[in-house]
Amino acid sequence: MQATDKEQFNRHYGQAAFLLQAQRYSETITHAMKAIAVLPEDPRPYGQVAFAMAFMKNPEAPEWAKKAIAKDPKNGMWRGCLSQTYTIRGKWKEGLQPMRDGLALSPSNTGLNSNLGLCLFRTKKFREAVPYLQRAVELDPQNPYYHIRLSDALLRTKDRKGSDDHLRTALALKPDDAFIQTNLGWHLRGRGRRIEANETFREALRLNPRNRAAKIGLGIPLARRAGLIDALFRFSFMIFWMPHRRVLIVLQWLTLFAFLLLASPYVDPSQGQIVAAFFLIWVTYYSLAGQVVKIIGKRRGVHFK
Repeated sequence: MQATDKEQFNRHYGQAAFLLQAQRYSETITHAMKAIAVLPEDPRPYGQVAFAMAFMKNPEAPEWAKKAIAKDPKNGMWRGCLSQTYTIRGKWKEGLQPMRDGLALSPSNTGLNSNLGLCLFRTKKFREAVPYLQRAVELDPQNPYYHIRLSDALLRTKDRKGSDDHLRTALALKPDDAFIQTNLGWHLRGRGRRIEANETFREALRLNPRNRAAKIGLGIPLARRAGLIDALFRFSFMIFWMPHRRVLIVLQWLTLFAFLLLASPYVDPSQGQIVAAFFLIWVTYYSLAGQVVKIIGKRRGVHFK
């Protein structure tokens, strides 16, 4: 390998690393491919391609992580990379075994311990997740996000004191972090301390006005969209959440009672029961449909005062 090849590789690899951090994934792939063309035996640019494709929801991402594994099979980091090509796309079950395999090769790797704990947490194996998350905190006690993950897992295992301790540690390490503030808000919401939770969500939004989880906590619409589906949601809101919606439901019930009262001398009792049953089904459906529209529409940015 010539010095010029090494310099060229480092230039493309470094540029790909910067672009990946900047979330410019197509350009990341372009520079990583150029690095591979110069030094095809180095596993690192293969990992960059795998991560970029995963963020782009490209199903080919795992194949590129497997190429990195083939170049350096004894390094657990690349199996962790394979796992993350699944977890980035929300496929936590698929990512679990590769992360286990990676940690078996590199048991002292802080990130692999934390990510395996996160995989277990996301697959609802909370008690199994705790030891790995604790190990990550022991290896890197200054990382606030490791404390947050452990706090969440301890809360799910009913260890409130331990959960609170690690949450306070995360806040002490990085008090101006929107993610940590949001996490605190949801902890407070879970304890029924809604006023304090809302204050914390507002602080998170001050730190990051685009924080989705904090907006959901405060009931703020995430964004207003202009597509056909969202127009239908807004129309549905006008039906289900108009100011006098409750009056409409009451009028529906009064209509039923009036019908049964006036028609009872002329209608067979069994027919009247059928009418009443259908009417009850309609009112129940109306109410449930309204709740569904509210939840889905709100998350898509549909909001009416």
